[in-house]
Amino acid sequence: MTIIHQGRNDMTTDTHPPRRILGFALAALALAAATGCSTMPATRNGYLSDYGRIVVQDDGGRGAFRSAAPIDPARTRVAEVEWRVQGDAGVSSQDQARLVAMFRQELVAALARLPARPEASPGEVRAAITTVKTGSPLVNAASTLLIFVPVDEGGAAVEIEALDARSGQQIAALVQGHHAPLSQFVARFQTLAPTELALKKAAQDFAALVQAPPTK
Repeated sequence: MTIIHQGRNDMTTDTHPPRRILGFALAALALAAATGCSTMPATRNGYLSDYGRIVVQDDGGRGAFRSAAPIDPARTRVAEVEWRVQGDAGVSSQDQARLVAMFRQELVAALARLPARPEASPGEVRAAITTVKTGSPLVNAASTLLIFVPVDEGGAAVEIEALDARSGQQIAALVQGHHAPLSQFVARFQTLAPTELALKKAAQDFAALVQAPPTK
C-alpha cells in the first residue's frame, strides 16, 4: 500500500501487514492446534446388544470389550452393517450406501486375515456407522495456504460387536471414533476420504480385538 503525504514529494511504503490478516492467522493457528489434538468421541447409539462391559478410554474416543470365549474367524460372517447416523451428515443416500458397503468389505477382509480356530464356535458380526464428519477441502485449502496446516479433520465413529452364532453371547465389542490424522495429509482435501480411513481403521482394530486377550 502506498501512502502519499501532502506537502511532501517523497513516498513511503507501509511495511506492516493489515491487522485483520494477522488476527485471522492467529485464530487459524489456534484452531489448528485445537483440532490437531482433538478426539472424535465414541458413541452409545443403542445399536449393540450390550454396553455394560465395554471399558471406555479416558479420552472417550474408544471403548472395547473382549470375553474369554473364542470364536472361529474362518466361520464368522458379517451379518449386517447399518447406517445409524443421526441427523443430516451432509452425505447423499448413494454415498451412504457406498460407505456401508465399503465398511462391510473392510470387516470381511480384516476377519479373513485372522487364523482359523476350528475348535471355537462360529460367530456373527454386527456393525453400524454412527457418526460421520465430512472433510472440507475448501477450508483446508485456505488454511494450508495461510498456516500450512489443513485444519478440518473429518472422520467417523462406529459400533461393532461379534456374537457367538449359537448362543448369541457377545464375544467382542468396539465403539470407536477416529479423525483423519495429519499424517494422512492428502485425505483432508477429499470430502469423504477421512471417513473411509476411519472405517478401515475400525475394521482392522476390531479384527485385532477378536484376537486379543479378555478384557480385565
